[in-house]
Amino acid sequence: MRVAPVIFLLSGCQDYDVHRMKDFDSFIQGEPASPMDVLWLIDNSATMSEEQELVALEMTEFVDILVQAQVDVHIGIITTDVSNGGALVGDILTLDTPDLGETLIEQAQVGISGDRYEKHLESLTMSCSSEMRSGANAGMFRPEASLQVIVLTDEDDQSEGAPEAYLDTMLDWKEDQPMQVSAIAGSMPDGCHSLLAEAEAAPRLLDAVNYTGGQFESICEDDFGPVLSSMALGATGMTNRFELTDFPALESLVVWVDEVRIHERPHDGWQYSPGDNSIVFDGMSIPRPSQQVKIEYYDLLGADAAMVEDSGTTQ
Repeated sequence: MRVAPVIFLLSGCQDYDVHRMKDFDSFIQGEPASPMDVLWLIDNSATMSEEQELVALEMTEFVDILVQAQVDVHIGIITTDVSNGGALVGDILTLDTPDLGETLIEQAQVGISGDRYEKHLESLTMSCSSEMRSGANAGMFRPEASLQVIVLTDEDDQSEGAPEAYLDTMLDWKEDQPMQVSAIAGSMPDGCHSLLAEAEAAPRLLDAVNYTGGQFESICEDDFGPVLSSMALGATGMTNRFELTDFPALESLVVWVDEVRIHERPHDGWQYSPGDNSIVFDGMSIPRPSQQVKIEYYDLLGADAAMVEDSGTTQ
């Protein structure tokens, strides 16, 4: 019996379109803790003139974040000199204070006539004592408010007791409300220096920061704007930094806040940070509480990265 030959028809190669799909990450900006009391603890010893001036010049960066957050805030300033019992320098400031930024700048320049032995933690504890809360500092510290302490200094704390002992006293008083200590000081392990600042390492202050979950920044930065923005964002529980799920093809990045496209630029815009694969907002572009951040991009390292965006040919 003859078997009829079977003929296989080969279709050959066929062109077709391949479309890449954009990834997108979505975030919601955090809600600030409100009400909130912010206490600046500024070193007023003889070596702090330049540092006070540099921070004061950028203090509006700090204020702008608080205004954007619309947090119910009290702001006060004390110094590292305990001879005045931890009393506030100037009035309690709020978002309703006329010319808040300028007023805070003036108050932050506390002078350089203070004691050479800086006792940050002792001054802090004294300022919040029951005597001071009902006396010279009345109205500053509200029982229902969180407390954010920001220390500015070029030397470590020289109080006599252990840092944890002072902080436990504060935490016991705050009861259920959160308290954080942050510091702008000399970094570990050897301190720091720049053209305009020099600081010893501050291990006791770093212990206080770690004990309360605060932030630590170097006092030797050339530009205090980002430092103060970071401090304000940390105090409010907001962020200007949003980490991407995948590594992006940079030319494909498109950033939206509440359906408004934000442009890539260093000021009042966004930039990509390769170190932590994040989009970092600046200034007035920082998303406000509850706003949605949507970031679109092509995955640089994914399997589809080898495909052509509009069309391709395969065999």
